[in-house]
Amino acid sequence: MGALTSERSSVKVRLIKGKAKACAEALERWGETRARREAEIERAVESLDEKGMVVLEKKIMDDLLEFERYLEDEEVLEALPRAIADITELTSEPERATIETMHRALGDADEASARALDGLCSELSAIEVDPAWRGRLMAEVQRSAAENGWSAGNFAYGSTSFSTWSELFARCDALRARARTLDDEDFVVFGSSAGWLVFYAAATLRARAYRGFEILQTLHDTALRALTNFEHHTSSKIDFVRADMLSASLQSVGLIVLTSLCWDEAVYEACARKLARELPLGALVIDYRDALGRHDAFTRLTDDPIRLPVSWNPRQAFYVFAKTT
Repeated sequence: MGALTSERSSVKVRLIKGKAKACAEALERWGETRARREAEIERAVESLDEKGMVVLEKKIMDDLLEFERYLEDEEVLEALPRAIADITELTSEPERATIETMHRALGDADEASARALDGLCSELSAIEVDPAWRGRLMAEVQRSAAENGWSAGNFAYGSTSFSTWSELFARCDALRARARTLDDEDFVVFGSSAGWLVFYAAATLRARAYRGFEILQTLHDTALRALTNFEHHTSSKIDFVRADMLSASLQSVGLIVLTSLCWDEAVYEACARKLARELPLGALVIDYRDALGRHDAFTRLTDDPIRLPVSWNPRQAFYVFAKTT
C-alpha cells in the first residue's frame, strides 16, 4: 500500500505544482498591468485630464477582458482533480457495451473486434490491480528517474478507458475522419504504458501499423504479454518498442498520441521540437495538455478542450492538433 500511496502523491504533487505555477504567473501578469494603469490614472488625476480618464476607463475594461481570456486560454481557474484515484476509473456514466463504443469511433466495427478488446481490457485491468506488479513498477520508476535526472512524476501511471477513447473520436470530426484514412500511415503513442491506447487503436482505426514507445521495462513487458493474447487480425501490425521516444521515426505517422500530462518540461519541449521537425504535414496529434499550441507548426482543431473521465480525473482535458507547417 505504501507504494500506491507514494504513486498517487507524486501525481497529486505534480498537478498541484503546475497549478500553483500557473496561478503565480497569472498574478504576476495582472500585477504588471495593474501597476501600469495605476500610474496612468495618477497622472490623469494630477493633470485633471477628463478625456484621458475616459480613455483609461476603456483601457482598463479591455485589460480585464484580455486577462479573462488569458485565464480561460491557460485554464488557470480549472479545478484540480478532487482525488487521484488508486485504480478505479472515475466515469460519469456506466460503461457502454464495447461494440456500441466501437461504433462511435468506427462505424463498421465488428463483434470479433469487440470480443478481442473486451478480453484485452480484462487482462490489463487485472494486472494493474496486482500489488506485486505495482511495486515493481514503482521501484523501476524511482531507478529510472535517478538514472536519467528526471522527476519521478515524469513516469506517473494512469489509464484511459475505452469509452473515453471512443467518446474523444465521437466529439471530434477530424479524428473520426482520420479513423477511416490511415491505411497508408502509422498510429503512434509516445508513452504507451501497458499498451492500452495502442490496442484501442488497433481495434478501431485503419492504420498501416500501430506502434507504442515506452521507456519503462515493466510496462513494456506487460504490453508484450498482452499482445500475445490479443486475438485480432491487426495483432501482426502492432509493435511495442522499449526506447526513448526521441529516437522514433515519424516518417509515416498520420496520428500520434502524447501521454504528456506529467512529463517534465524539458522532456515535453524536446518532444515538441521533434514533432515540429519530423511529423508529416497533415498528421494529427492527440495530447493531454495544450502546450503544442505554443509552437507555430501546429494548429488546434477544437475551440475548447474535450473533457472526459480518466483514472486520475473525472474531467481530463484532451486537445487535438494538426501539423500545418
